[in-house]
Amino acid sequence: MSDSALGLIAEFDTSKQLRPDVPKPVWHNSLRLPTGESLTNELWVSFANDYMQRMGFSDTHLRCYVLHDDEAGQHIHIIASRIDFNGGKLYLGRNENLISTRIISELEIVHGLTITKAASSTKPAQPKRKRISRNELMLSQRTGVPSSKEALQQLIDKSLLLLLLLLLLLLLLLLLLLLLLLLLLLLLLLLLLLLLLQGFCRIDRKKH
Repeated sequence: MSDSALGLIAEFDTSKQLRPDVPKPVWHNSLRLPTGESLTNELWVSFANDYMQRMGFSDTHLRCYVLHDDEAGQHIHIIASRIDFNGGKLYLGRNENLISTRIISELEIVHGLTITKAASSTKPAQPKRKRISRNELMLSQRTGVPSSKEALQQLIDKSLLLLLLLLLLLLLLLLLLLLLLLLLLLLLLLLLLLLLLQGFCRIDRKKH
């Protein structure tokens, strides 16, 4: 990889020619240390290379690191080609933000850095039941008619219960079908035994 700006531009342009169908062939991100902390160039390169590998970039994805050291904290900018020099394979980068946060948390431990923030769980939160307001509750008590939220919630609860009952019914039907198949198999075995016994009886009669 070239050390000059013009050389880097030429190399990035060469990788772009491998996939002219890609409208955005260049990928950018930045990594920052907490205020007051710093790393040597060699440690930054080691950290950034580890980060890029875990993000899904290979050694044949062209990249460069630009180090900045300011009052907000030492950080680097990563500029990389999304196009692999070896065959033109494209880096897609799905769910980048979540994956990047998790990887940074892992690398902070591996490289002995200050722990900043951890990736949030990907498990979706359970939907909360809508609370009925005090006014809606009082109106419902006076009129004896459930509020719209309460009626909707009751409808949802009944639908879920009905769905559960249908699933249980389907499970019972499947069990009954399995029992019928087992009975059929037993009948076939009994029939086979009877045929074998008849065959043995005929053989004995012929001998006598």
